[in-house]
Amino acid sequence: PVLISLHGTGGTEHDGVALARELDPTSGVIAPRGRVSEQGMNRWFRRLAEGGATHLLCIHHEQGNLSLDARCQGAGEAMEEAGGTMEIVQVDLNDAAGITSTVSATLQADDTIDAILALGPTASTPAMAALDELGMLGQMPIATFDLSPDVIQAVIDGNMAFAIDQQQYLQ
Repeated sequence: PVLISLHGTGGTEHDGVALARELDPTSGVIAPRGRVSEQGMNRWFRRLAEGGATHLLCIHHEQGNLSLDARCQGAGEAMEEAGGTMEIVQVDLNDAAGITSTVSATLQADDTIDAILALGPTASTPAMAALDELGMLGQMPIATFDLSPDVIQAVIDGNMAFAIDQQQYLQ
């Protein structure tokens, strides 16, 4: 197996190698340097607000899930600190077509929305379908938590700004 290590803001490609070796001494390690410069420091992804987003749409696909509530809340606080705003749209995680329709209708009704945060692939994949239908895929920043093959391909293709793979058991 091969481990991929991405450093934090201001780090270098060497920062995560020791941890990767500790996690699995037999694995290869790929540890490239971040491509984005933030105030002269390397990082991997532009922050949404610092990248120009002013009105974020948070797609919440599982009402009552406290960890997802916290993700939207944290994004809202970060947008507020940066002088932006955020709105939450509730969707049904079991209805991909409904998510696509809701995201599309929300974007058409409010042209001030300029970035999307999905709370997982269950919402991000249909949200990307909505952006594609509207001719906005790859133009409006979209980000998500958690990984799936669709998410990884969207990042590679430049259709998703970033994805956060949060491994709670490693924290």
